[in-house]
Amino acid sequence: YYLDDPSRIRSEAAKWGGIMLGVGGGIFVAAFVANAATGIGGGLLTMRVRMVTFTHILRQEVGWFDTHQTAELASQLESDAKAVQVVAGQRVGILIQGLVTLVLGMVLAFTAGWQLALVVLAIFPLLGVAGYLEMQTMGKSMMANKGAGKSLDDFAAEEAGERQTARGVEFSGGRPGLLASEAILNVRTVASSTAEKGVEEAYAAALRGPKHAAYRNAQIAGAGYGLCYAIIFGSYALAFWYGGVLIDRGTLTFQQVLEVFFALVISATTISQSQAMMPDWAKTSAAVNNIFALLNRRSRIDAESMRGCTLDTVRGELALRSVRFHYP
Repeated sequence: YYLDDPSRIRSEAAKWGGIMLGVGGGIFVAAFVANAATGIGGGLLTMRVRMVTFTHILRQEVGWFDTHQTAELASQLESDAKAVQVVAGQRVGILIQGLVTLVLGMVLAFTAGWQLALVVLAIFPLLGVAGYLEMQTMGKSMMANKGAGKSLDDFAAEEAGERQTARGVEFSGGRPGLLASEAILNVRTVASSTAEKGVEEAYAAALRGPKHAAYRNAQIAGAGYGLCYAIIFGSYALAFWYGGVLIDRGTLTFQQVLEVFFALVISATTISQSQAMMPDWAKTSAAVNNIFALLNRRSRIDAESMRGCTLDTVRGELALRSVRFHYP
């Protein structure tokens, strides 16, 4: 599996170097087109969902806003549209790329040596789990370092905190971000009611859940990272050991062993990494349900509705008699 002629070595190196440059250029063009298409499509979808949702919110009657907090609607407008965007965004393109790599890798591996390919294929689930753990751990670590990890509200949601009460004042317990937002927006009410101490105690209590969740997630991430590399290197050892057995028997050559090994290992790693990049389908489904629940609701007083009698002319004279106020 090696050459002893220096001139031929240089010739083969130049040939394969040119091939690799051509493949790299093709991948660059294909990746650019794929990412641009999915990115533009996902951006247009997000903009469309937000525009339609925001327009429908503005069409609701005033009484509807008494039972729906403004901060919650704004958060839903951002998070739900973003959750729907990943369905048509770049992550789906990454999954398709992983599936194509898997199919091509299996074809190459079984063509080069089906005996070793079957053994490596048997440990495919372990390699897939290892790659998934690696991507999940690295992704969370990178997001946390950039400050784009889980928010306090996300950690608090994991703790499933109930609504807490401090000094008789009910707050959005278990969600520190929302609690702080409500306190700041209503700072005059908090100050006039001398509820500063109660708000502080409620916020401190709400932070306990995120603190415990962060500690737990750090331990799980460390254990998962170690387990992932233990699986990967154990699989490598098994594949090379059996490949050596086949070489000793004369069934395969060293070149065939490397072709089978790298074809299947790279395929398994790619598909597992692609799976790790996939969106949370449960969160996406919940976001879609929230959006359609809002869009399907008919406002009791729709300013843009064309129903009813349309007057040709309207005189600016209006008299109100026997009017009674009713709070919904």
